[in-house]
Amino acid sequence: MLKGIFGGVGYEAPSFPNDIEWLNTDVKPTMEELKGQVVILDFWTYCCINCMHMIDTLRAIEEEYSDKPVFVIGVHSAKYKNENERANVEEAIKRYRISHPVIFDSRMQMWREYGVNAWPTLILIDPSGKVAHRHPGEIEPKQLGEAIDYILKKGGKGANAARIKTRHMDFDSGKRLAYPGKIAFSPNGKQIAVSDTANNRIVVADAQSGRVTDVVGSGAEGLLDGGFDSSRLSSPQGMAWPDENSLYVADTGNHSIRLADFRRKRLETVVGSGEKGGYVSFGMKYSSDMAQLNSPWDVCILGKTLYIAMAGLHQIWSMDMDSGRIGPFAGEGHENIRDGDFESALFAQPSGIFASKDALYVADSEVSSIRAVNLSTGYVSTIVSGGLFEYGDADGNIVNMSLQHPLGVSEYSGKIYIADTYNNAVKEVDIATGVSRRLVGREGRESACRLDDPRCETLGLYEPSDAKMNGSTLYIADTNNSLIRTFDLKSCLLGTFEIKGL
Repeated sequence: MLKGIFGGVGYEAPSFPNDIEWLNTDVKPTMEELKGQVVILDFWTYCCINCMHMIDTLRAIEEEYSDKPVFVIGVHSAKYKNENERANVEEAIKRYRISHPVIFDSRMQMWREYGVNAWPTLILIDPSGKVAHRHPGEIEPKQLGEAIDYILKKGGKGANAARIKTRHMDFDSGKRLAYPGKIAFSPNGKQIAVSDTANNRIVVADAQSGRVTDVVGSGAEGLLDGGFDSSRLSSPQGMAWPDENSLYVADTGNHSIRLADFRRKRLETVVGSGEKGGYVSFGMKYSSDMAQLNSPWDVCILGKTLYIAMAGLHQIWSMDMDSGRIGPFAGEGHENIRDGDFESALFAQPSGIFASKDALYVADSEVSSIRAVNLSTGYVSTIVSGGLFEYGDADGNIVNMSLQHPLGVSEYSGKIYIADTYNNAVKEVDIATGVSRRLVGREGRESACRLDDPRCETLGLYEPSDAKMNGSTLYIADTNNSLIRTFDLKSCLLGTFEIKGL
């Protein structure tokens, strides 16, 4: 049975390189010291939605086998240039609340030595130090547990487990924003909603004063309906207001869509059970109580339809807000970039979506592209081009423009605003002229400028995930700085929007 899940290999596990960097741990165990245990090497990169799913799987395994000789080690082997900086990986460890050691495989040494060619890939090493199984792609906790149990039958006391402890990298959550992911304004522009992603809650504030009016979710992780102060979310991302008194939330970690009612001060589940759904072919429609979602990352509303960037399935979904019928709207479901009609088009981890007149604009993150879903013609086209391994940081003529894993997009008055996440920038595209420019951010993270200098900023952006306009001001989810920033298009000054009352 295991052969269908893993491919056995049986060779001696290569030793950890002597000069490799270890993160999130106080010790650097050798392969010899780990003998007697089942060692799980998780090859991952922090942009990848499938890798994020595996972090959840491994967290469940670590809890289930906490009293057994099973030891998990992450091996971060980067896809993007930005992901190959130690500080950025450390931020990802905190953001995803990873508790096991992580090897910073900056030169892809371990990737090559273990013959890995896909993110994620799991390598299981038996108590004798030999590679027992390998598995590219996602796997459910039950299947992984069966493989671990099979290996454990070979024995192993796990004598070294007690002295190999992690230094869990954490933050002072609850007292401030923690890695905010998305922003949404109420229809009248008077309220701003922020997905306080790592705190598992939604913060709603007055858009002028910044004074908090509501906090949706207790902060505890989970899927629980109820009053704002007792309900639970898990890594929420995108939001959309159908009216002034309610807010749809993409509850990403719970694979669900939730609805916050500000009159009743209650949060309810609209669709999703908390379980991750599998592939759904184009054309399928489900009732809200039957559908299973897969990492919904952003939402937007046009008319009576809620559109969903379904990052985990590489599709755009739609839900009729009256009937609750939901299913794939655009995208075949395989991960890549291809223009075409709604059924044949391909997306790659769509992570931002914005509705404007008769079009949806999509931040197609894993192909570093911006896509347009034309609701009148039924056709998906590419505005800013890229590919699964094609990215960069170029502005000017849109034909030559390049991005690096953008997570957010919006459109106002004929201009597209892009949270160019891994370039630490916000960029603007003029649809009519086809000219792009960098609004905020410079190459690299470091900058030192006068506070009133419109050409640059004192505190640069750090992996921004969203950019939304309100009036003449662009609001930016400055994710890794755990701030909401403002950029005034008239004065070209960058500021910080202070949220008061948390």
